[in-house]
Amino acid sequence: MKIRRSTLFVLYISFLLGIFISANAEEKISLIGDLDFAANTDKKDRTPNNLLMMDDPGFANRQSLSELFENPPESTKPWSYWYWLNGDISKEGITRDLENMAEIGIKRAMIGNVTLNQTAENPVEMLKPEWVEATHHAFKEANRIGVELMMFNGPGWSQSGGPWIKPEQSMRRVIWNEMDSKGGAFEKNVRAKGVPGDRQDIAVLAVPKLNHISIEGERTKTQYIFSHNEPFTARSLTIKGAVKGSLFSVRNGTRELVAKIDVKAGFAKTDFLVDGAQTVSFADVKAQRFELDLEPPKAEEKKKAPKEPSPARVVLSSEPKVAQVLNKQMGRMHPTPSPTWNSYIFKNTVEPKDASVLTDSKQIINLSDKLGADGVLKCTLPEGDWRILYFGMITTGTENHPAPPSAKGLEVDKMSKKHTRHHFESMFGSLMKNMTPAEKSAFKGITVDSYEVGAQNWTDGFAAEFEKRNGYSPILMLPTFTGQVIDSAQKSDQFLWDLRRTVADMIAENYVGGLREVSHEHGLTLWCENYGHWGFPGDFTIYGGYADMVGGEFWITPSNRGTIECRAASSSAHTYGKRRTYAEAFTSRLDLSDNPYSF
Repeated sequence: MKIRRSTLFVLYISFLLGIFISANAEEKISLIGDLDFAANTDKKDRTPNNLLMMDDPGFANRQSLSELFENPPESTKPWSYWYWLNGDISKEGITRDLENMAEIGIKRAMIGNVTLNQTAENPVEMLKPEWVEATHHAFKEANRIGVELMMFNGPGWSQSGGPWIKPEQSMRRVIWNEMDSKGGAFEKNVRAKGVPGDRQDIAVLAVPKLNHISIEGERTKTQYIFSHNEPFTARSLTIKGAVKGSLFSVRNGTRELVAKIDVKAGFAKTDFLVDGAQTVSFADVKAQRFELDLEPPKAEEKKKAPKEPSPARVVLSSEPKVAQVLNKQMGRMHPTPSPTWNSYIFKNTVEPKDASVLTDSKQIINLSDKLGADGVLKCTLPEGDWRILYFGMITTGTENHPAPPSAKGLEVDKMSKKHTRHHFESMFGSLMKNMTPAEKSAFKGITVDSYEVGAQNWTDGFAAEFEKRNGYSPILMLPTFTGQVIDSAQKSDQFLWDLRRTVADMIAENYVGGLREVSHEHGLTLWCENYGHWGFPGDFTIYGGYADMVGGEFWITPSNRGTIECRAASSSAHTYGKRRTYAEAFTSRLDLSDNPYSF
């Protein structure tokens, strides 16, 4: 009989010894090196890695190094990620895995249910009765054999989601809808498409419509040309697509550089405003003609993108715009797992010389109480030209991954303790309720892998929470999401900075802190990789502080992965007085050519 085996990778401690138990149920391969299967988010397959930890710094004074090596203290035994791959598990395989762990000295294993590209024969579907039975068996056997267990806090390795998360409990973002109107009676449906009902409304504002000149660029092979019938003062560009080049004003046949332009396309893995229009702000320049010279792509860029991209839509305007507005509202995030020190330092919006071109917040009318449950706004507008702006919340659509199909769903709202608790109870509530005392004694904690699910920028009750933390209401500043400058460039940038700061704080407090709180109520601890890849909206210096234990990671391929992660973990552990710093170690592809010698 073929016995299904889960896949085991070791998270090692102070020295590099470990084993790998293959997913092939009929083989056991011992290796020197500490292998564990970790977050390889930019590849289709998952990879090996470990966890480092040290304790009892005085034991070396009491025993010789050789004695310690042969008989290491209990506190130095390795932990391991224990991935149940593709539902290819059985009770017999679980028992053999645990017996092998105990045999080679693994102290604790972290169960993660992961589905990659492989398809197992007759897989055990996660959350179904057979899977529940297998999970209870794992804890029962772990207690008998003497191996401690933890579980990933959700299906897949990132991050916290499942079929139990409804759109209104998920990560959400601000969406808007705008329409122009004259003064007088107004009665129209203004709710943005996709907003699921009135409980996801944020606000409706009437904003005075100012007169501005906007010119769409005429594209040639090498540039965009903007021409008007008379000179005007330009202050911004709005770009839908990717453009790199230099903007010049043309006066009396002389070209003068206005701004260097480098706007990149959105990235679906990290951005919820992939197709949004990016904004460029620059100092007032008056001319009748402007030219945007395009920089030809370099050879390596052509190789990466052999297909010619669609021409961008570029609009030059006299209206001041918030610089990099997509980034500042977190609709565009750093698109790699290796951000640099300046990845989230954005360009300042330039203050226009003429304050009359700015929208005065005192002139904005809050019409939120005139919005019906059906999305229809009924009101009477003062005389003049107005822009009606509706703001609401919709899900970012991000799902947990790489999760078994039966356990895939929306990611939970990271800014809400209430929804985080709902996720925990949905994932573990029934399982723990039906555990025997013996099973519970083996269950030690919850594992949170690196954050890889992008950003969100709003949640239930956020306006009141923002005002409590920052001393002012965000409602009249909402038009900045559209790129509009309210009161001043400095005030608009400050609002969006306060927004990002508040989001980061709430993610740490309500997501990590919320998971720790509910874990403690069940007698469990929380282990967390205190940073993120592919667009992290948090702040690792506080994010990790809300966990009981923090870990970093380092990789074999790519070999540079780990510099940020291990520094983030050690810095956080030091700051918050945590005695151990862990590390998911030797991550690479699941490939036996990655042997200890190659490390």
